[in-house]
Amino acid sequence: MNKPRFSLNSSHLKILAMIIILIDHLGLFFVSPYGNTESLYFIMRGIGRLGFPLYAFFIVEGVIYTRNIKSYLLKLLGLTLLITGVQAILLYTPLNQLYTLDAAFNIFLTLFTGAATVAYFHLKKYRHVYLLIPLVLMMTTNVLAIFIKGDWQMVFVNEYGIYGIITILGFYLARRLTPTVQANLISNNQVSRPSLTSAEYTQKINNYLSCISLLFINLVWYILSITSELVPFDGFQSYALFTGILLLMYNGKRGYQPIWFRWVYYLYYPLHLGLLAVISILIS
Repeated sequence: MNKPRFSLNSSHLKILAMIIILIDHLGLFFVSPYGNTESLYFIMRGIGRLGFPLYAFFIVEGVIYTRNIKSYLLKLLGLTLLITGVQAILLYTPLNQLYTLDAAFNIFLTLFTGAATVAYFHLKKYRHVYLLIPLVLMMTTNVLAIFIKGDWQMVFVNEYGIYGIITILGFYLARRLTPTVQANLISNNQVSRPSLTSAEYTQKINNYLSCISLLFINLVWYILSITSELVPFDGFQSYALFTGILLLMYNGKRGYQPIWFRWVYYLYYPLHLGLLAVISILIS
């Protein structure tokens, strides 16, 4: 009998994503990149780069599998506006020390923009061009940020910028190509194998294509970042490639995800980040 292959479901990966970003931000706020803690800082920040690709991957999964895509997008939009409002208020109060850190950018601007763009192409209702408005606004603010510096970027420029959106769209492209690749594999197989049409095999193909997409995007982005001043360089971002190891173990199953878990998954990012920032200010 074949030994069962170790695998991770959606709940496992989402919990890992939360742990990973916690490690990243603990390093950001409490570990110095200089002196005796330099190595620890780079290790923690490097591990942290595995977090966003997981969030990006499940944004695509969310758009595809949600029962009510309008409700899903409105939830993301609500969280986006909430965090943006809080940022705008804090920016003009004594707590504006929080905005001396790159972590002040709004991750939900990235997630909502990516989700709306994926929804536009997935629904194939191309007259609903309003779904592309967030993408147009995001592209505009990211381009303006190159030439116009200032605190406004903290509120209106999304975290991970254009790279973040491309990563989300790359995972969606992998999802769209999965049926085609699977059909070609079945037609080229000389022996009839029912397993080739199983849901497990479909998920494996999607996992492989997602890893290829992640590899290609990060490779191209790295090359552009070291050859063009217009593309921001992040020496840690290359570590995002290791997220592929986790994606290869994804079995496509949902796992235990009650309503409270789904809200915790999304609210965890801004809440833990704000809490760590406040603690950092208080102890310093």
